[in-house]
Amino acid sequence: MKKNLYIGSSLDDLFKEEGTLNDINIIAVKRVIAWQTQQEMAKKKILPRQSGRAQV
Repeated sequence: MKKNLYIGSSLDDLFKEEGTLNDINIIAVKRVIAWQTQQEMAKKKILPRQSGRAQV
């Protein structure tokens, strides 16, 4: 079997080497939470200015 020349280390490995993996994971989690919140607000037809008053 031939070794795939295009497979290398992962982005996680690169970020670990740079010491930024934890920061990048935190940013990713925040973006997912923001996206999920936006999806729920759209589903419930809540405008951003109403979100402070809305009860979930």
